[in-house]
Amino acid sequence: MIKISTFLLCFTLGVHSLSLDEVSIPTSHPAGQDLTLSCDYSYTLAESDQIVLTWYHNGSPIPIYQWVPALDMGPQVIHQLFQDHLDITYEASEDKFKKHSALRIINPDQRFSGNYKCRVSTFLDEVSDDKDLFIDESSIKTDEKAQLDAYLCNSADCFFVKKDAVDVDTPVDFEPVEKTIAIGTGIETFSEEAATFVYSSSNLPLGNILLVLLASALIMLGCL
Repeated sequence: MIKISTFLLCFTLGVHSLSLDEVSIPTSHPAGQDLTLSCDYSYTLAESDQIVLTWYHNGSPIPIYQWVPALDMGPQVIHQLFQDHLDITYEASEDKFKKHSALRIINPDQRFSGNYKCRVSTFLDEVSDDKDLFIDESSIKTDEKAQLDAYLCNSADCFFVKKDAVDVDTPVDFEPVEKTIAIGTGIETFSEEAATFVYSSSNLPLGNILLVLLASALIMLGCL
């Protein structure tokens, strides 16, 4: 009787052989590029309808993602941060009990850096492993700067004007331009009084000279 009990105990312990083969997570990954975190495990046929796969982020008790293959419902996204950033249709394996074991993150940014833990459990056993991930945003900042530079060049005069070289040893000769008023020009058309008035006003400022000319014209027309 004791031998039979021992045999049954050993058999029972031997049938659940759930094991975690590998959790594959890169140490660093560029921001904006889709990312796959894989969790590979082994199980027996007797355990297949008991498997529950769960992913966690940064030690939070709230799972990111949970999948129970036997329920045939597909994976569930639980954590709010990951609601719009997980591809739950992604298939990591053709094995129906491992098909949705991977975490496929869409367009990750700095918020998705941190520690990720994959946990696989059955009624009698549980295995897990975790690794750290850093989302590197330096490359996307460089790309954004290049796009900004291109935008500014497209929206403004982004060109250089080539200037002709100037020989400092041969200076350019400038021809001075004198702006003068030739007093007496057209005076023959004025009356004697007007001509005298213009001549006497030749040393006045330009504004006064214009007034003088206007007055002379009015004298010619007989308005004054």
